[in-house]
Amino acid sequence: MDMNVLGLSIGLIISISIMWATGHYLWNPQPTPSKNSENSNENDVMDTTTPAPASKWVSDEEVAAHMEPVFIQYAKYFAKEKNAEENKIHAASQKRSTSNQNENKEASVLKDEQILFLTSIKEEPFWSATKHQDMLGLSSYMGNKIKSELKDAGYIKQYTMNFGKLTGGTVVFYELTSKGYKSLGIKPPATIKKWNCSSEHFCWQRVIAYYSKKNGYNVKMEYELPNEKRVDLVIKKKGWTTGIEVEISAKNVIQNAMKDLEDNTLDKLLVACRNQKTKQLVEQKLEEALTEHQKKRLQVMLLSEFHFVKDIVSKTKA
Repeated sequence: MDMNVLGLSIGLIISISIMWATGHYLWNPQPTPSKNSENSNENDVMDTTTPAPASKWVSDEEVAAHMEPVFIQYAKYFAKEKNAEENKIHAASQKRSTSNQNENKEASVLKDEQILFLTSIKEEPFWSATKHQDMLGLSSYMGNKIKSELKDAGYIKQYTMNFGKLTGGTVVFYELTSKGYKSLGIKPPATIKKWNCSSEHFCWQRVIAYYSKKNGYNVKMEYELPNEKRVDLVIKKKGWTTGIEVEISAKNVIQNAMKDLEDNTLDKLLVACRNQKTKQLVEQKLEEALTEHQKKRLQVMLLSEFHFVKDIVSKTKA
């Protein structure tokens, strides 16, 4: 409690208690001996002080007048506290209102071509910038201009993937930021936690998950098995459960595969390798480490052998 409030409260309680205990009067003096009293004598000591006034009863009006300064202090304090709280609430409301106005203003100033470009990226996140501009009928100059404006303003961000010989190297893709989704009036999707893996590994998880969902699969990234081992992806369809491990190198492949195949949770395990060299190392290691029963549920492949990769590449080259 505030010390001022505490002090005022104590003062009020003491004042009321005194008035109640004394029977609603302020003082009640004792009578002084009189010289003419029957029992007085010459040796009695006379009271030479000024006689005290008679007892005085206190009316309700006098009590109210006596307590008025206390009540005034209470009223001023609580009025001040109320105003401070109202100002705080008003300031928070103004801040929210300003934030919403700024977002609406930013969305309203986007041009039609920019809105279309954002929508295209949302619908096809694995098209190249060139593919987006071609499908929207934009010139190379206009496409690059829109892309740069959206990127600089924080509506989109870029990342890269290396498809090797299929595309002649690295391909740049774009995705919407939270600001980009909001500009389209769409709630941003929940952020996928990036587990302990490289950026390339994570990108492959995303692209596999995206195209698997488009093909009607139920997809889970970083799926946890009963033995607490996490699989990069698990896709399910028509009662069939397939695990997918993305192997950028052959470093942890034995540990991953043996844990994944430890029980019968997965009907099949795909080990998708970055390139031919990695695939050969993986096949050699797993041939030596797994049982025949485990090998029957295993398939080692290249990442580039996923059917959707050809689709991505064709759109990139288009």
